[in-house]
Amino acid sequence: MDPILGGEDFAFYEQRIPGCFAFIGVSHADWQTRYCVHHPKFNVDEAALPIGAALHVAMAFDSLVGGTVSV
Repeated sequence: MDPILGGEDFAFYEQRIPGCFAFIGVSHADWQTRYCVHHPKFNVDEAALPIGAALHVAMAFDSLVGGTVSV
């Protein structure tokens, strides 16, 4: 992933509750042009949604029972 200059307040939450931050790619490999999430032409390859959902479920499960997340 290329560096970005975005700002995020997530670190303030982690000062009180342990957590993690993940970037999940949602653009298709064949797309020539990709737009950022706040751009009006932003598009999502819906095939990525089950992967993101599985990641969130695995992290939630891991936090409840302990262990290592694997998706």
